[in-house]
Amino acid sequence: MCSERVFRSLIIALISLTFGSLIYFLTEFESSLGLDTLFKIRGPRKPPDNVVVVAMDEDSDKSLDLGWDLTQWRRYHALLIQALNRQEAALIVFDLQFIAEQPEHDPVFAEAVRTAGNVLVTECVQTQSAARDECSKSHKDSPMQSDNADEEQLNEIVTPWKIVPPNKAIASSVLDRAPFALPNDAENPIIRESWVFIDQLAETPTLPVAAWLHYLHRTQQLPDIFQPDAPFSEWLTLQRRQCLFDLDGAAKLTDAKTSADRQLDELICGEDSRYLDFYGPPKSIRMESYSDVYHSKIKDLRGKTVFVGKANRRRLPGQKDYFQTPFTSRQSGRMAGVEIMATQFANLMENRFITPAPPMPLMAGFGWCIAITLVLLPGLTGLALSIVLCALYAIFVQWSFDRSGLWLPVAVPCLMQLPTSWILSLYWTYLDQKNIIKQITEENNNLIDKFIKSLQDAPPGLPNSNQVVSDRMAEQPAKKVFGICLATDIKGYTSLAEKNSPDRLFDLLRVYFNVLSKAVSAQGGIIANITGDAMMAVWIEMPLARLNRSACLATLDMEREIEQFNRLSSMGALTTRIGLNQGDFTLGSFVKGGSETANPVGDVVNAASRIEGLNKMLGTQILASSAIAADHSDITYRPVGAFCFVGKHKAMDLIEIVGTKAEQNTPKNAMFKLFAKGLIAFQRGHWADAKHIFENLLKTYGFDGPTRFYLERANAFELNPPENWKGFITLDSK
Repeated sequence: MCSERVFRSLIIALISLTFGSLIYFLTEFESSLGLDTLFKIRGPRKPPDNVVVVAMDEDSDKSLDLGWDLTQWRRYHALLIQALNRQEAALIVFDLQFIAEQPEHDPVFAEAVRTAGNVLVTECVQTQSAARDECSKSHKDSPMQSDNADEEQLNEIVTPWKIVPPNKAIASSVLDRAPFALPNDAENPIIRESWVFIDQLAETPTLPVAAWLHYLHRTQQLPDIFQPDAPFSEWLTLQRRQCLFDLDGAAKLTDAKTSADRQLDELICGEDSRYLDFYGPPKSIRMESYSDVYHSKIKDLRGKTVFVGKANRRRLPGQKDYFQTPFTSRQSGRMAGVEIMATQFANLMENRFITPAPPMPLMAGFGWCIAITLVLLPGLTGLALSIVLCALYAIFVQWSFDRSGLWLPVAVPCLMQLPTSWILSLYWTYLDQKNIIKQITEENNNLIDKFIKSLQDAPPGLPNSNQVVSDRMAEQPAKKVFGICLATDIKGYTSLAEKNSPDRLFDLLRVYFNVLSKAVSAQGGIIANITGDAMMAVWIEMPLARLNRSACLATLDMEREIEQFNRLSSMGALTTRIGLNQGDFTLGSFVKGGSETANPVGDVVNAASRIEGLNKMLGTQILASSAIAADHSDITYRPVGAFCFVGKHKAMDLIEIVGTKAEQNTPKNAMFKLFAKGLIAFQRGHWADAKHIFENLLKTYGFDGPTRFYLERANAFELNPPENWKGFITLDSK
């Protein structure tokens, strides 16, 4: 059994892992639903204080009388740099490409850049399909040019990207320059990651990486790295190539004495892109207006790294170089490219990017835990516990994300693997139940044959098989008779069969049916047949008064004998439900297991089984058609209403047989009278009156099955009265 459970859990875990892996690796489901949701739940977090965005915004455009043609702003950049350096800004990073020459402004701007010694600018990245707006028209041709068209096409395939540098005056003056480009996916436009090295540009670092290295060097956090003759961007490219292509030399780029050393090693030799840890919606990083800085209205920029670029401080739709992020909404708008550049730089300073955990081990472990839970606890208990486990896992994922930026898979496990495991577990449970029912049916058939045969050797006081069948029916052809049919079954028999071995179940049923047979035979009845937990008995060829009285007394004897059996038995308690009906039916005989058995057939027999089944709905044990006890003053009963069974067109008045007059119970008699009043009100459609009576009855006398049944229906019918109410309840199931 243990090995079978392990096998099942492995199969469920393997299938859910396979399905989850396909979703994880072939779609953006985990990123778009998992990662973005983690960001939204976490909300904004505080960015570093020493990162500032100077926005070329609407106010600056109006104040300086400029437009969105960025080349028109160049004449102000020199004074902006001087204003920033007067406040001792650490670095000035322009998210602008100074490609076209402006002879009237470039000399002054270049001199200001050279004097400051801390200015970095962006290089334009041009692909064979598109380039950024700042690339001049003269550089919007194909990345590779050739006189031969075929060679040109080949070169474009080999080298699809190229860098368009600033003009010579600017390029020779800046501290460093590097490209900045974002992954472009038309099917998924949300920016979640950015490059640190661009493989298509021969491992060129991006501008935030170069700026970060300059910042570390200027703040003396990398004492073992000296300023090379070439810019840091070129040094980073060489180190990256060495790490990727020269394995011996890539083992250790620095002495790794500090955390900054180790971070630099990991950055140079790691993946070419990182998931950005956004600080929130646009303007989460401190943003100042270009015109305010230009006019020296901002005074606290000492030691700050300042990023200069176009950005809207009041969102205006339709501007280019704006991107969707996980925080994008109608209220926040999109984020400017310069803000994303500043975000990457701030992540480098904090050494905190979003770090995806290896998905396969986590999804495998999650699938295994869920599978074990569902296998060990089938049904609603396992489903509920699996939901709790998933919720706890999701809480842990969110905590890890908030604490350190660790991104554990959550959407695929909870929304894909969990339902898959549910479906597999429920299907397996369905197959188990199907097999159990099949086994129980086979065992019952064997038990019935064995039981019928055992009646031939009945204990003292129990009639033998010929007496059970009755000499009156032996070797007689089928004939139509008037009589009473009695149907019984055991409450909770399927559960009982599951819990007991076949031998123990046989012993229990043998004693049980012996008890019932005694009660039937003592009142002159005939055991017609036994199927599974059900028994059918009949009373025939008697005067009507004796016929009805004998059947009623037999049911009460059964009830008493079963109660005594349950008190004394160590084999398990049984609850018997009984139904009685009166009328004409056909009675014949057949041979089964070497014994001749009476076989009643007809609508009366079927109705007796339906009446017996109604006990489950009413919470009673003995129900009968009203005609059976109508003329017997020594039988105590109460009407329980009229019911129309499935497939029938005529309702049947039913009674509950309670006892004999000798067993009169005064409190019960009072309860039955009050119940009868409520039943009359219910049948007349007086729902409020019926409710009042039934509620008082339950408060006064405690639980009563028929009272509870009618109170529930009175409540329902008061809210939604049935059409053409005729005083009886139509049943919609057998």
